[in-house]
Amino acid sequence: MAYSIGIDSGSTATKGILLADGVITRRFLVPTPFRPATAITEAWKLCAKG
Repeated sequence: MAYSIGIDSGSTATKGILLADGVITRRFLVPTPFRPATAITEAWKLCAKG
């Protein structure tokens, strides 16, 4: 099974999806804090939980 993740970190929200063989298996939307890298890390953790 091939997995892909797409993350978009904007000024107010960080959002993304986890794909498994081209099918969306997980979606997330979190507020972007003062440090966008923190939101990206949190988004990654959400996907890893599966």
